[in-house]
Amino acid sequence: MRTRIFKKSIFLVAILMSAAIISVSAQTAASGQKPSVVTGDVVSVSPEKIVLQTKDGQLDVPLSATTQYKRVTPENPDPRTAVASSFSDIGNGDKLLVTGFYSDDKKSMPARSVFLMKYLVIA
Repeated sequence: MRTRIFKKSIFLVAILMSAAIISVSAQTAASGQKPSVVTGDVVSVSPEKIVLQTKDGQLDVPLSATTQYKRVTPENPDPRTAVASSFSDIGNGDKLLVTGFYSDDKKSMPARSVFLMKYLVIA
């Protein structure tokens, strides 16, 4: 059972990475700079920021009025089928893929786009 969930999680992260590449391509054309892409599990959520547990440790993800939220379903994880979402849909344990630009100290990355995969849907 755990192996199945793990494999499904890996597959979904790969799909979310594809979504980020598409999103980053569009953002790069507009700004001339290439945003970073980070995946991780939500540790905490507040109106100002999300804290993600990434493979490299915890990362603060400050949010703004221009942050875009999208949701990808496990049934159809194609990034082209991502639907609009909102901050209020995000909870502890959810898997996120975030695009943005790292701060100088690399401890935070203000979010440009957030792709959400609900924890309860994966399990």
